[in-house]
Amino acid sequence: VLALATLAAGSPTFSPLLFSVQLALAALALGAVNAAMLLGHWYLIEHDLDLAPLTRMLAFCRACLAAEVVCVLAGVAVLWLWPGSPWSGGFATLASGRYAWLIAGRIAAWALAGFLLILIRKTLAIPQTMAATGLFYIEALVGAVGQILGLWLLFRTGLPL
Repeated sequence: VLALATLAAGSPTFSPLLFSVQLALAALALGAVNAAMLLGHWYLIEHDLDLAPLTRMLAFCRACLAAEVVCVLAGVAVLWLWPGSPWSGGFATLASGRYAWLIAGRIAAWALAGFLLILIRKTLAIPQTMAATGLFYIEALVGAVGQILGLWLLFRTGLPL
């Protein structure tokens, strides 16, 4: 329903499916980070636990973030290159105009989220579960801010970032 409500006039017919997949991947990425953060709290209470579940959750978070970024960028590329799309050639104007800071913030949030996941992996290699749990907190905050920026762009422009 959200995909249909934000669909720009003249968008390709597959756009609602594309938007729906992107929104589902965004929810999956945020849910994975929050679940990993909560799992990290278990390691703060119980000592000498095996790190395998937390490292698997970290790998799942990385996969979710990668899938979200790839899907969004592929969707933007398809909407940009699709003949007759309202975004054919208009993305450059949008990116350099009124919403440039929002687009830059969205991309920066993805980059920071990826960097934090690398830091968490290195922190778990030490192993320091308390620091990793704190980094998962920051990751959850960065992910939430990135999703807010992405939804703001979606509602204002109809472009799924």
